[in-house]
Amino acid sequence: MPIVVDQVRLLLAEHPTLRDHLHGAWWPRSGDITGELAPLLRVVAARARVVFGVALNRDEWPGAPLALHPTITGRVKVAWYGLSEPHLMVLRLDRQRKLALLVVPPETLENVALAAMLMASQPGNDRTTTDVLARAAARTATIAS
Repeated sequence: MPIVVDQVRLLLAEHPTLRDHLHGAWWPRSGDITGELAPLLRVVAARARVVFGVALNRDEWPGAPLALHPTITGRVKVAWYGLSEPHLMVLRLDRQRKLALLVVPPETLENVALAAMLMASQPGNDRTTTDVLARAAARTATIAS
């Protein structure tokens, strides 16, 4: 059963494994990374004990500072990366453990966001972030019609 934390709209796999492409999903309420990131890191750190680093796609957070150190969770290195997969956040928990999260765009309809979050937190998932969002949209469109 996935771990749900409603305050930050986060859904994590109960037992994330290295073979899973995604380990959960985060649905921020806005595009303000400076306001959104600290509460997310606080929740993840409470479960994983510590978060050493965060990798984000720079193109998805326009206007965000190049260096960001959320003080609530201690000194966490936030890095911007240029991977070709959009809507992805990688949290480094230690040298070997990481959490790869689907970042659901804030403007996503609730039914699509929830479906995508459930898909991203399922054990054994191997879908890309784009595929998960597209499948969630298609699934909810089929149910609505």
